[in-house]
Amino acid sequence: MKEKKKFELSAGEISLILYALSVVIVVLAYFVVFNPKMTEAKDLEAQNVGLQQTVSGLEGMVAREAEVIAETAAYKQEVQDIIAKYPVDVPTEKVIKIIQDMQDINGVDVSDFSVAPQNLVGSVSNVSVSDINAAAAAAEENAENPDGATQAAAPAATGIGYYTNVVVSYEAAYDSFKDMVWYMAGLDDRTTIPVISGSSDSESGLVSGSVTFKMYYLTGTGKTYKDPELEPQDTGVENIFGNAVGAKDDGSGSKDKDNTEGSEDSAE
Repeated sequence: MKEKKKFELSAGEISLILYALSVVIVVLAYFVVFNPKMTEAKDLEAQNVGLQQTVSGLEGMVAREAEVIAETAAYKQEVQDIIAKYPVDVPTEKVIKIIQDMQDINGVDVSDFSVAPQNLVGSVSNVSVSDINAAAAAAEENAENPDGATQAAAPAATGIGYYTNVVVSYEAAYDSFKDMVWYMAGLDDRTTIPVISGSSDSESGLVSGSVTFKMYYLTGTGKTYKDPELEPQDTGVENIFGNAVGAKDDGSGSKDKDNTEGSEDSAE
């Protein structure tokens, strides 16, 4: 029978194996334990940097709290001042009042005028012009039929700017023409005069031409529109031609008193 050969390791081989096992354990510890912990530590460090910046910003805001409050109040006041400069609407009746004043105060003879309202100024965030027009039409429809309103509500947009474009044909003396320009320049509402033309007649000394001006307004600001105070116009049924039309002779030679007086006044 063959004798089994004993496997024996020398002290040096055992040391080498132990060294190799130590290296393997160290490598495994690095990849399994140390490396994930280092990655987690870097993430925490990055988060700490962000938190420190946030804390620094909050500390800065606290340090200038009074200044921030003052700036906020000033900003709100500035917005209110801007809103206060613009009316909530410039309808045709308001334009008629201005033209009436141009004639009465400045002595200008207005032969013709045209009004083009609701011209959009610029663009509005998140609201298209078609949306605004559709909302305006819906609001008008709902106003006419409040009980059965089925139209969509207007989009939530505030401070939408419009202007009303007005073209006036005029004739006036030169001094009255200047007074008219100064009158429009001094209007309380925000107004610009992009175009003005005129020609002078050497025989009459009158200036005639046209002037275009734009009147701006803001909607959605919470302000209410106030109707202008128009002067009452004379009305009646008096015959403008001064004839006693319809006067009846009662046989005594006298005719209708009212019509006869109207004829006498016209004759005078």
